[in-house]
Amino acid sequence: MITLNDDKEREKRSIIAIIILALVRLVLYISNGSVCGITFYQPKEPDLSELFERRDL
Repeated sequence: MITLNDDKEREKRSIIAIIILALVRLVLYISNGSVCGITFYQPKEPDLSELFERRDL
């Protein structure tokens, strides 16, 4: 039987998971670009506009 407590725990876990994913994305974004003045060599990923153009072809 699922109690109200279980739902709250599940909600907390999903919120924490979302926050962790957002932080990971932010770190990847910062390390990818030249924010912080540090540039790492990364193969260039296509921009969203390029992806849309390719999809239209």
